[in-house]
Amino acid sequence: MNQLTTQNPQALELLKGSFQLIQLERFFDVGYYEPRSAKKLWISPKASHLVNLEENILAEGTMWKKGRKLNRWIVRYYILTPEFLAYKETKQAKNIKKILLFDRVKFECFGSQDVGDSRKHGLCLQKNKSITKLYCEDFVLYEKFRKELQSRCILNTFQEDYIIEKLIGSGAFGKVYLIKRKKDDQKFAAKMFFKDSLLKQNKGRESLLNEVKILQNLNHKGIMKLYEVHESMLSVFLIMELLEGGELSETLQEKRFFSENDCATMLKNIIEPLAYMHSRGIMHRDIKPENLILRKSAEKEFDIVIADFGLAHQKDNPKVIHYRCGTPGYCAPEILNSQGEKMEYDLKCDVFSVGCLFYYIMTGQHPFAAKYQRDVYKKNRECTFNADESKISMMSDSGK
Repeated sequence: MNQLTTQNPQALELLKGSFQLIQLERFFDVGYYEPRSAKKLWISPKASHLVNLEENILAEGTMWKKGRKLNRWIVRYYILTPEFLAYKETKQAKNIKKILLFDRVKFECFGSQDVGDSRKHGLCLQKNKSITKLYCEDFVLYEKFRKELQSRCILNTFQEDYIIEKLIGSGAFGKVYLIKRKKDDQKFAAKMFFKDSLLKQNKGRESLLNEVKILQNLNHKGIMKLYEVHESMLSVFLIMELLEGGELSETLQEKRFFSENDCATMLKNIIEPLAYMHSRGIMHRDIKPENLILRKSAEKEFDIVIADFGLAHQKDNPKVIHYRCGTPGYCAPEILNSQGEKMEYDLKCDVFSVGCLFYYIMTGQHPFAAKYQRDVYKKNRECTFNADESKISMMSDSGK
């Protein structure tokens, strides 16, 4: 390498470029230092995977695959749930043989093919270098599997499926576009991230993968919907629900006073999706007006949607990306006071954030307001609360 560096710097730059391309191409691959089980496409199910299996089936039916050892067609019965694809030998068989968890799995359709004496439609699933190709004879069943798998796996057909209409936002690591789906003209928001920027950012890749995994397992009217995840060589595209009402922070700035009924409606529309998240063991950790979006503008119902799950965490996941996180002024003190790599808080941290938000909505003042941000942080950490008695005294008993 030293000889290459000193005698042929162009070759070194080429080598660096090739390595970078490999990193970009393998952006969604399971890393070298991750557990070996995480790299497998098919694994043996745990008892926890099979709890309430019958209630969670999205699609099921017979599909074909070609065996690697004997190179002959194998018929199996496949079951699709929100979290995994499973198979057993026959429909009547009691035991699930293997499952495929939807974690960084790539998916594509590859047309139809003659299998035996009939024409069958192909589905391809890939994780790292492991690939499974499945063939379905029943087109209606094939469409069910295709639709559900597309919403849970990584796709590569963004340019074929969508038209970019205009840029509607931008940040340090990517941009947000208004896009239109070609087949039906339905509009979405596409968050585009540059892979190289995420790889250079501290825990950037891990944060995006975590956000994708959490959003793919949430389905509630009050939570921003992630429809699909696409990748190209240089970028990742998250196809999101298009919300046109703007941030709640903008509404709060435009209208300083809200009736207690309006405040109660807003609180209800925030608490309900939050309770749903918590029932699934997920904490948001950054509830604030900027991360609450109105579905439509100028509406009285305050149809609020929780967005931005970049700091969210599944409480049962031992791998914690960020321990101290959130926004001072809305953050639970136990998060700001946590020391080292130890999680000393739980789901209730989001309840504290909602309390801060509700106080702001009711009074028009922040509970930890200060001239300088460092003082906001200090007050929040110590929970030194700015209680405006004059504002509180004007509230009804239920408001208090």
